Amino acid sequence: MTPLVTALSSLVSLMGLWYLLVWLLRDYRVDRFRQETFALRDAFFDEALAQRIDFNHPAYGLMRMLMNGFIRFGHRLTMAQVLLVDVLVPDALLRETSSLSFAARWDRATADLPGPARTMVEDYRLRLNIIVLQHLILSPVVFVTLAPFVAARLAKLYVARLLAAFKRPIQEIDTIAVTLGASA
Repeated sequence: MTPLVTALSSLVSLMGLWYLLVWLLRDYRVDRFRQETFALRDAFFDEALAQRIDFNHPAYGLMRMLMNGFIRFGHRLTMAQVLLVDVLVPDALLRETSSLSFAARWDRATADLPGPARTMVEDYRLRLNIIVLQHLILSPVVFVTLAPFVAARLAKLYVARLLAAFKRPIQEIDTIAVTLGASA
């Protein structure tokens, strides 16, 4: 094969891989996210049907709105969006004391729920949050771009353990650096 043919076939292969990872896999992930959220919403509806929570209770309504929002806008839910919200939305708006924050609305909606119903609703919220986090974190684009940052963060968390594990090689490097520094 000539270098030109090799370069062109490599370029076409990379473009195909990019298309697969960015477009096809993303569409699959959005569909999967929506399907999992639909299934969770259906199970939550069944809980109300079984009279474990009243259809007219504010906690039921708020949870349904939350699930419907994720289903409707799942295609827009990306790590970039989350980071933009984190940077651009004022902290005062997100504080639990703000009447507009979801946390404040959730606390008001679940305040009068009996223990078993509250536990059930909190479990559904947790399951929904897990579905959302999986959707955000398991993206190939996010994985590739954030993997070095996550690795660096984990390294900082475990720096003492890492230093202990690599004590001898680090001491050897220090010895070499001191020797070279002394001769300069």
